Amino acid sequence: MAQIPTSSITMAAIATELGISTSSITLDNCRANSNAFTMSSTSVPGHTRDGNEQTNTNASPWNNTMAEWAGYTHTQDFATPTYYAKTGTVTGDWCIHSASSAVASESNSWATVIFYATLNNYTVECYMVPDHTQIQQMSTGESASWKNASGTLGSFTGNFSSGFTPIKIAELNTGSVSGRQVSITTGVISGTGSYDTSISGYTNVGNGTAFTPSSTKHMRAPMAHVMAACYQSTTRSPYHYVEFRVSATGYNTKVFNKFITRLSAQATSNNCV
Repeated sequence: MAQIPTSSITMAAIATELGISTSSITLDNCRANSNAFTMSSTSVPGHTRDGNEQTNTNASPWNNTMAEWAGYTHTQDFATPTYYAKTGTVTGDWCIHSASSAVASESNSWATVIFYATLNNYTVECYMVPDHTQIQQMSTGESASWKNASGTLGSFTGNFSSGFTPIKIAELNTGSVSGRQVSITTGVISGTGSYDTSISGYTNVGNGTAFTPSSTKHMRAPMAHVMAACYQSTTRSPYHYVEFRVSATGYNTKVFNKFITRLSAQATSNNCV
């Protein structure tokens, strides 16, 4: 929205900035719909100050002078997130690749990657890591790799037996704000994909559902899963997108760039029982 001017303030300008009706406006109604605000200017031409302006919140007595609205902005923008992994919108922009194969009489194969967010002081941190708890049967083959923000291919530290070290893919310093929330939105952009909703050590969240960030690892886990029996062989290679969003009181929601996953799961049956 447009900032309220620091002179010649009108009731209509205040109401428009707040997004409320411009008819039958009162200062008290404007105050009730406002966010906490500290004035940057000590002089408001054409208006009389009452001395409360530098420490106004949306509680009384911020309802008795026009001067208290000088320079008010109802919503602010967060800074730009810092990205450490490749972002994009199409399959060729993938930032993580996880593949698995399994051979058995009745074979199952899973390839799953975990995306999660935590809060470190005032900074929302986003991570990704291959899931090593996926169930495999008999002969298996597994691999995982990732790309940094420049698109350079790299390997994860760890393995599918004991786990991997997560990669930080983005972060946003929100500063000291109130009402801080995060959501993770995911979707399939190619192939047949699904999601793992129960992984030890993580808390699954609904698609696009806001949560209060903390040390808890709130996650979305894109997955490829296939089964095969009686000499059949089945492969699924879906691509998902993952999008983090951060919001707070008085701030416009920050939508992060999308992260693209590349998964491949192959199951082969070597018998018919």
